[in-house]
Amino acid sequence: MAVAGSALKRQQFTKSAFGIPLKSSTFSRIQPPVLHQVCYVTGGLAKLYQTIHDLNKDCAHDEESQYFTDEDGTFNPTKKVPLLAKRYSFIRILGKGCSATLIQAVDTFRPDCHHVAIKVLNQEYYTLGYQESNNIERLNHADPQDFSGTVRLLNTFSFDGHFCLVFELLHPKPLHHYFKRIPTGSKVRS
Repeated sequence: MAVAGSALKRQQFTKSAFGIPLKSSTFSRIQPPVLHQVCYVTGGLAKLYQTIHDLNKDCAHDEESQYFTDEDGTFNPTKKVPLLAKRYSFIRILGKGCSATLIQAVDTFRPDCHHVAIKVLNQEYYTLGYQESNNIERLNHADPQDFSGTVRLLNTFSFDGHFCLVFELLHPKPLHHYFKRIPTGSKVRS
């Protein structure tokens, strides 16, 4: 038994407890590189991000873009509107509310002249746009077969300090047009 114990000690001596080879092993140590390339890559990315940030800042505050926002921070186009998000061609205003303006546009990326509705939030409600888009995306994800009839959020973007949500265009008439058909004083069956 003494011979088996000494062989066990020799076997444990050549390997550490963590599987790291000891100096007596045949593995050799690899020296670290003299120059790390990571610093050049990340430095280049920082410069690229700064350039993109500067370009976005210049584009967001063009003198021409201010023609689309009135003094209350509401989207109100008075001139020809350029392509929104370099994709959507403005057609007309569908309606205005206290927090947003709803416009009709054509998606120029689709060959079938697909019409969409874009909700342009007022500038003071910009941060709420993230919450609204997140909630609608969750509803859309929970119902992929569209059994609930929830409106589909197609895209989001920012224009002239406004948060914009792109939806499928459902019907161009407001809901109160349908209530006019119901005679006053009549009971509606559920």
